[in-house]
Amino acid sequence: MTEPTLVSLDVLGAGDDPAAARAAAQAAPPDPWAEVEGRDASRSVTVRLTPSGRVADVAISDWWREELSPGRLGDAVVDAYRGAVTRSAAAMAARPPADPPRPAYPLVRPIEPGLDHDDWLAEIRRANQRAADELDRARRLLREQAGERVVPGPAGIVRLHTRGGVVTTAEIDVHAALQESPAVVAADALAAFQAIG
Repeated sequence: MTEPTLVSLDVLGAGDDPAAARAAAQAAPPDPWAEVEGRDASRSVTVRLTPSGRVADVAISDWWREELSPGRLGDAVVDAYRGAVTRSAAAMAARPPADPPRPAYPLVRPIEPGLDHDDWLAEIRRANQRAADELDRARRLLREQAGERVVPGPAGIVRLHTRGGVVTTAEIDVHAALQESPAVVAADALAAFQAIG
């Protein structure tokens, strides 16, 4: 009968220095295409953004009540969001330049060759009208977006105040936040962020 032998664990990196590995990971440049996250000062709230800047996740720790007063939870959500937006902007600036995006459709269609003078002039007028319509639509969208809006979550626990599409404040129903689990409050906040568009 043979005795079992133990395999050496050196292949698993047992001899590596964990502090050196952590330092090497921190020294590596961040991936500009990765999701970014922001946290409030108490580290109770985390907001994660996609590489395009859309809110992908909101997390509220189970111990948030030990770090924050119920009235400060909304401020913590906004602080975490702002931190994530700042990191996202830095990551976007670090991305290599790409070809400019092409519009979904050309604003000006090419004019057919061989048109007589009257048809050519009518086509120019139609092209000018299409361009004027697009400008009017863009101005209308800017006016609508520049105003202040309140975007509630589906459960009504979180209400985000926005100006120009940017979150300025977050109201959180204190009684609901104390009664519901942090996951329910976070899910309502996430839905409100995603409803902003």
